[in-house]
Amino acid sequence: MHSICLSLLSQDMSIEFSVEWRDTMDFTFKESEYNAIRPAFLNITYRNISNKPLYCLKITEGNNNFPKILYFYNFQEPPPDNLLRVTDDYFKRKYIVGFKSMPYYNMPLSWDICNDTTDVEYKIIQKTWERPIYDIFIVDEDSGEVVELGGNSGVIGGDTATLNDWLLTTLDGIYNYLHYYSQTEIKEEKKEEKEQWYHYFSDITHDTIINNSLDKFVFLKPGETYVDKYNLIGFQITGGTFTFQLDDTKSLDYIEGDPIFGDEAKSFVSHYQRRSLPLKVGKYGLFIGNFLTNKVTVQFPNPKQKNN
Repeated sequence: MHSICLSLLSQDMSIEFSVEWRDTMDFTFKESEYNAIRPAFLNITYRNISNKPLYCLKITEGNNNFPKILYFYNFQEPPPDNLLRVTDDYFKRKYIVGFKSMPYYNMPLSWDICNDTTDVEYKIIQKTWERPIYDIFIVDEDSGEVVELGGNSGVIGGDTATLNDWLLTTLDGIYNYLHYYSQTEIKEEKKEEKEQWYHYFSDITHDTIINNSLDKFVFLKPGETYVDKYNLIGFQITGGTFTFQLDDTKSLDYIEGDPIFGDEAKSFVSHYQRRSLPLKVGKYGLFIGNFLTNKVTVQFPNPKQKNN
C-alpha cells in the first residue's frame, strides 16, 4: 500500500525544461558580436497535474532573469570588461547542467555544470589530463576588485578533476558583469547586503512560507503552472552544447538551517540541522514524491565566429 501511495504522489507535479528564443537583447554590449546574438531563455515550468493544491521548494534561483551560477557580488565600482573575455574553447564541448531540490537557503551550486562524459572532447581531456591555457580571474572579497591570476598551466589532477573545467568560473564572471549593468539603480543599503548562507529556522514559519517572502517555494492550484525564466546569454557568449535536466527527481520535505560547527573556534561547518517543512501551508499540501520531468539540449556556437 505504501509503494502504491508513493507512486500516485509521484504523478502529482512536473518540472519541464524548454528553451525560448527572443528577437532582441534587453541591453547593449560594447562588443558588437555579442549584440548580434539572438538571446535564448531557459524556461523551467512547474506544473500541478493533480486535483489538489500543492507547494514545493524551487530547484534554482537567480535575479533579474539571470541565473545565480555561484553568487552575485555587490560591486562597489563597475566590473571590468574582461569578465566577458572567453579564452577557452568551451564551444567545442558538451555539458550537463543539472538541477535538484536544494535544502539550503542560499543555493550557489543549484546550477551544477559538468562535462558530458560521453563527449569526444571530454574523452581527449580525460586521456591527456591537460586543458587549453586560459586566464583565470577571481574577485577579492574585501575590495571587490577583479584579480587576474594569470594563465593556467592546463595540467589537471585528481580522480574527478576532468568532470569540471573553468566554465563555471567564466559564467560566474559573465553573469556578475551583466547583473551589475542590468541594475538601473543601485541602492545604498544593497551595498551592505551579505549573503545568507543557510536558513534561519526563525525564517521558516507558516507565514513566511505562505507569503513566499523568501521566494524559495512554488504554490500551485490544480492545473496551474509557474514558470521561472533564465537568460542564457552567458552560455551563448561562452558557446557549447548544454543539456538541462533534473539530476535528482525526488522532492524534498525538509530544509537545512542552523550550522553545526566542527570545532570550538567555529572555523568550519560540519553539517546543518534539518527542519521538516510543514505538510500543510494554508490550503496547499507539501508535494512529496518524484517530479515528472524531461531534458532539453541546445547548442551555442562560438559567437566570435557565428551568430545565433
